[in-house]
Amino acid sequence: MLKIEKDCFTLDCAIPLSYWVTADGEFKMEAYKCAANVAKKFAAKYKNDPFSEEAKDFIDSQLHKIVESYGYMHDPKSKGELVSMQLAAVDESRILPSTKLITSPDGFGNATSYPFDMDCDEDDVYAVTVIDGEIVSVASINSYPEGSARREIAVQTAPDYRNRGFAVSNVAALSKFLHDKGYVVDYRCSVYNDASIATAKAAGFVEVSRSYHYVCYAI
Repeated sequence: MLKIEKDCFTLDCAIPLSYWVTADGEFKMEAYKCAANVAKKFAAKYKNDPFSEEAKDFIDSQLHKIVESYGYMHDPKSKGELVSMQLAAVDESRILPSTKLITSPDGFGNATSYPFDMDCDEDDVYAVTVIDGEIVSVASINSYPEGSARREIAVQTAPDYRNRGFAVSNVAALSKFLHDKGYVVDYRCSVYNDASIATAKAAGFVEVSRSYHYVCYAI
């Protein structure tokens, strides 16, 4: 299935072509109008092996001149390949006593790289691990469309505090909080981030799809 969208080269970042393969093998594509023919050629040639290096090289060979004509360039270092997961059942046994839910980081230090100052508002809830007055691991809610019944979460842990179960605990706790409120809970990360994938699975998530996004940036 191919969905054609209007060209949108107006922001610092543009994604003129994306595709997904669901856990049950369904193949889907989205493309800007300018990339529609490339998408059709790609589907005909690589639908059965879309994540091979040859397949991704084909996309770049066909699209790089098109995006350059709009003043954009693909970053070859950008892997662009994601795994999407959905909460099946929270493993509450993984929630540690050290995990707590907070609505503001006020009163705590922050040992992670999570930008609380940029993201915190009155509706936010975080699952955190606090040690010696500092947040050393945090699970947070990503931005979402107004009225959405879904929430996507992410997690960060300070390097010195990894491999202690804090990330799994915080992801599980925040997932339980959101699930109990009736939300469908999602989790996405790079397919190359084995630690993040393992964290999500340990908390109770299952893989629902893998995707590739041809990410371009304004020159």
